Amino acid sequence: MDKLDAKVLNGRLIYNNAKDRVLQALETQAQDAGLLPRTEPSREIGDRRRAADHPNTSPLDTRKWMSFIQLGEWGNIDPMVGSLVKPRRFRNSDEIEVPVTSWPDLLFHTAEWLVKKGLIIKEACPIRIGNRYLINTEPVNSKGTKFQGAKRQLSNGLYIDRNFSAKHTARVCEQLLTTLGQDPAQFHVQLG
Repeated sequence: MDKLDAKVLNGRLIYNNAKDRVLQALETQAQDAGLLPRTEPSREIGDRRRAADHPNTSPLDTRKWMSFIQLGEWGNIDPMVGSLVKPRRFRNSDEIEVPVTSWPDLLFHTAEWLVKKGLIIKEACPIRIGNRYLINTEPVNSKGTKFQGAKRQLSNGLYIDRNFSAKHTARVCEQLLTTLGQDPAQFHVQLG
């Protein structure tokens, strides 16, 4: 109990979780009013529980587009998602689609969109996800060692560490967007 009391709550995490819940409620209301199309699987809590109750069934038709939030939820239900399917297309919030060939490529294109919007800049580096550098001016992590084999240079000269598992890549994309003030529900991926 003392260890729990000594922990400092991450205010950004609390804010992001609250923001996600509000966005989910607004999305549901907009769908009920016919202003937004329904996407499968629905982000409603009841549907998530039903999918989690039946882990051997896929809650997703991979031919359809799914938001990064849905992708993260599916990864929690089926941890083997990365070994079974790969991302094929990425659609950003501007509705522009690009082909992707792998999970690291999905993270790269997410970061590139943020670069083009002026949200990833040299002065903001290093950009962390947890205790790890995700984007830096040099391909070096927080411990001073070089990024592993999945590093890639962004169009603005910064480096991104793309060395994450498939399941974690979906979460990292979602966290990067949220950290930089973007709604991950507006970014979609098509799996194949």
